[in-house]
Amino acid sequence: MITFLHVGKRFGKIPIFDDYSFEIPDSGFFGLEGDSGSGKSTLARILTGLTGIDKGEILVDGHPLYIKGKYQRDVGGVIQMVYQDPYSSFDPCYRFSSSLLEAARVAGLGKKEAKKAIEEAISLVGLETEILEKYPNNVSGGEAQRIAIARALLLSPKYLILDEATSMLDTLTQASVLSLVKDLACKRQLSIILISHDEALLNALCQTGIKIHNHKENEKKHIHSLTSSSH
Repeated sequence: MITFLHVGKRFGKIPIFDDYSFEIPDSGFFGLEGDSGSGKSTLARILTGLTGIDKGEILVDGHPLYIKGKYQRDVGGVIQMVYQDPYSSFDPCYRFSSSLLEAARVAGLGKKEAKKAIEEAISLVGLETEILEKYPNNVSGGEAQRIAIARALLLSPKYLILDEATSMLDTLTQASVLSLVKDLACKRQLSIILISHDEALLNALCQTGIKIHNHKENEKKHIHSLTSSSH
């Protein structure tokens, strides 16, 4: 479980949020809904150490994610993220094989182990290993996003963040990728943190979640429970 305790974040003098307290369960789909600029992606960046917090505490399975403002990578390593633009996730000058090999090395795998793990990950996301020898600009958006998911799996996450990860895909490809993620969540016992402004999508997939509101009269963000009528 990921627990937010009175977490606050500012950029300069601008408050992004001030006093967030909520819990993300360690199974199923958790939705994070809000308009553009409401702070959804900032929360994701905080969880992955790309930006810090100014106040409060975040616990991952009972362990502090930040100690004296410093991100604890041994704690946060169980959290991985798949970004909105699948192409920006990869260096266009490198084949996918090189990008995934780097991730496998970060995970501490040797050459033989890495090769096997990469092949298994690619198979899990429904692709053939031949695609590993292609460059990012030689595959479709859906294929690139599947490879991004495969790379995240190499790091053995417990929590997988999808930050608008299907919003740039066409409707059929979006449905295919989300079906894949649902399958992986079951197979790998993953907790999926789904970030979106699409309320219908979140209601269809998520068991729990929060909705961030930006009340412009005082520029404060407020969170409310997000519940799905389909669960």
